[in-house]
Amino acid sequence: MGLIADALRKAEQERLTREQSQTNGCQPNEVLPVPPNELVDVPPALREHLSSIEPTKEIQSEVPPIAAGPDTPNELLPNPEYIVDESIVVYHDKCSELTEQYRALRARITAQNSTGENQILAITSSIPREGKSVTTMNLSWVMSEIRHFKVLMIDGDFRRSSLAKMMNVPEYPGLADLLRDECRLSDVIRPTPLPNLHIITAGTTQGFNAAELLSSQKIGNVFSECRRRYQYTFVDTPPASTVSDASVLASWCNGVLFVVRMGRTPEPVAQATLRALQANNVHILGCVAAGRCHRTGTYGRYYGYYRYYKDYYHYYHK
Repeated sequence: MGLIADALRKAEQERLTREQSQTNGCQPNEVLPVPPNELVDVPPALREHLSSIEPTKEIQSEVPPIAAGPDTPNELLPNPEYIVDESIVVYHDKCSELTEQYRALRARITAQNSTGENQILAITSSIPREGKSVTTMNLSWVMSEIRHFKVLMIDGDFRRSSLAKMMNVPEYPGLADLLRDECRLSDVIRPTPLPNLHIITAGTTQGFNAAELLSSQKIGNVFSECRRRYQYTFVDTPPASTVSDASVLASWCNGVLFVVRMGRTPEPVAQATLRALQANNVHILGCVAAGRCHRTGTYGRYYGYYRYYKDYYHYYHK
C-alpha cells in the first residue's frame, strides 16, 4: 500500500506543476528565463558578460568558391575558350581514322620508352610544308589523352613559327624571349584546353641570330627543366636540310622523329638530310610517313597523315 500511495502522491504533484505552468503562460517542459535582478548568486563580472552575449546567428549553408592555388586540381579551375585550328584532328574528331593513326604512333613511342623516363623528342623534316608542325600538335594532343602524362609542345622554329597561330595564343613571350633572358620559364608556359598539356611559343628574336640563341648554354638549362617537369616534350624544329637549327635542338633531345610526305619529299633529299643528322650524332627514332592528300571531309586540305611508322633505316636502307 505504501508504494501505491507514493505513486498517487507523485502523480498529483506532476498535475499541480503542469497546471501552474499553464497558468504562467508557458508550455510544459519550457524553461522560464530568470530576471537579471534575481541572479543573486552570480558574480557581477559574469552577470555583465552574460548580458552582452548576442543571440547565435544562423550558420550559412553556402560553400565558398574554390580559390586557385598550387594544390588545386586543374580540372576544378575554369578553362578559357580556345579556338583550335582545324588541322588538329585529334581535338575536332576524336573518333576519326586519322586520330587512330596518331594513337598508333603514340603507342609505338611509349613502347620504345620501356624505362618510362621523361623524354624530349624533336620533330623535323627535310623540306618545308611536309607536316611537321601539324604532327607536333596532333602528337602532343593525343599523348595528353593519357591523363597521368604531363605533355609540353615547344615551337623551336624562330624563322617560321606556326604553333601560336594554330592554338590562337599570343606569340610572345616565347622561347626566344626566354633565351634572351627577358622572362622566366613560368612566363612562357601557356595552358591549353587539356589540363595536362602546355605550350611554349617561338617568341621573337628581336634581331638576334636564331642559331646563336639556340647554341647558348641557356637552351640546355631550359630543356633540362622541361624534362624534369614533363613526361613528354615535343619540339617543332625547322627543316633540317635548310638550316642547322634542327641539329642544334636535337642535340639536347632524346631523339628525332623524321616526317616524310609521300609523293612530295624527294628521296635523295631525305637521304641527304638523314646523313647530315647522323653526322651531328643525332639519334633518329623513326620515320613518320604522311600519305596522300585526302580531298573529302573537313580536313581535306591537310595530309593523310600516318600510314605507317617504322624505323627509318629499314625504310631507306633495304
